[in-house]
Amino acid sequence: MHGGPARPGGVVPAGRGEIAGDHEIIERGGQRVGNRMTWYSSAESAFGADMDSGPGEGFGFNVFLRDGDDVYRTWHTNGRGAERFSVSFAISDVLPYGRQEQWQDVPEGWPQDPTYSRWLTSQDVAAMYGDARA
Repeated sequence: MHGGPARPGGVVPAGRGEIAGDHEIIERGGQRVGNRMTWYSSAESAFGADMDSGPGEGFGFNVFLRDGDDVYRTWHTNGRGAERFSVSFAISDVLPYGRQEQWQDVPEGWPQDPTYSRWLTSQDVAAMYGDARA
C-alpha cells in the first residue's frame, strides 16, 4: 500500500556526550544492528542547554523548521512527553500490572517502584551490546 507523499525532513540525533566517548559506544552498537545514522555532539557548545536539554536536565525532542537561512524551533518535549516515541511504554500500559510505577493508580498490594526505575540505562544498553570491535 502506498504510504502517501514523501515529506521533506530528517532526523538528526544529538547528545551531550563526546563523540570519542559515549557516542562512539552508541554508534558501534547501532552499526551492529544496522543503524547508519550519524550522531552529533553538543558537548562543546551551549546547544543542549539552549534546547532545554543541558547538563542535569535530561533529554528532549525538538523539531526545527528551516526557511532559507533561518531556523525555528517549532516543537519541544521532554520527560514524560517523550514517552510517545517509545512503543515499550504503550505495550506496558496495557499489561495487567502496567509499568509498576508509583504514579499508577493500582489496587492495594500491587507492585510499584519509582518512575523509570525498571528501565535500562545507557550503561546497561552499552554492556548488552559489548564492544563492537571485539
